[in-house]
Amino acid sequence: SDMVALEGGTFPMGADWYEDDERPVHQVTLSPFRIKAHEVTVREWALVMGGEVGEGPNLPKDWVSWEDCQQFVAALNARNGADPPVFRLPTEAEWEFAARAKTDTAHYFGDDPKDLPAHAWFAENSDGQLHPVGQKKPNAFGLYDTYGNVAEWCLDPYEDYSSEPATNPGREPQPGELRTFRGGSRLNSARLCRSTARGLAPQKQRRRGVGFRLVAEAVPNLAKLTGPQTVPPRGLDQAIAELTEQVTVENSPSARKSLIELLYLRGQSNCRQRDYKAAI
Repeated sequence: SDMVALEGGTFPMGADWYEDDERPVHQVTLSPFRIKAHEVTVREWALVMGGEVGEGPNLPKDWVSWEDCQQFVAALNARNGADPPVFRLPTEAEWEFAARAKTDTAHYFGDDPKDLPAHAWFAENSDGQLHPVGQKKPNAFGLYDTYGNVAEWCLDPYEDYSSEPATNPGREPQPGELRTFRGGSRLNSARLCRSTARGLAPQKQRRRGVGFRLVAEAVPNLAKLTGPQTVPPRGLDQAIAELTEQVTVENSPSARKSLIELLYLRGQSNCRQRDYKAAI
């Protein structure tokens, strides 16, 4: 219920008027995905990773490294029986697309930082303290705290932008590469709490004011894949097994998408042979 479905689309990533690492502006196209409306909270962390919730269960979880986030994601996917994994950190492109909410200004509400206190906990109004998630105004996509409170780790490594258009950019980082985080925190000025501002840190470093939110694969629209029969079509499990091996060996995005569709199809109580064929 906390995941917001985004249709994806094409947008201008980066900015030409702030920091060097935000240049050049380049065209990015994203497939549909889901993103968490709120940052991961202390309570959610404890439910997945164990331990006491303590005070402030609705505060965003901070003092986590990029590797800590990966452990949380792995545990959450295992807990939900997600095979292949469904939940992960957002790529930088996904994060920026979600934060912008179809705007091209410094903030999703405009260019004037005087309006930021209504939307974010940052150095000017936070008193240096964390605040419960969801207290400020959301963006047009319904996402809270994209600026301030805690900055948010992204999946891909920190590297220079290319001017070339890209589709679903972002790659798994290699050990030792710097990681990115976005959005600024309660400790930062308005200049760092923007849609295009980038931060960087080593993968093992736990930082005050850095947390995360999750994204998930888009749920396939299976309305057209349902029918009157109640018996799964012959060969479905075999196709799933073959695609699982292909994803494991090649990590192919197209194979991954097809596998997720088949896994959802197998979970339906009514599916038809021709719909199964269409799915693969």
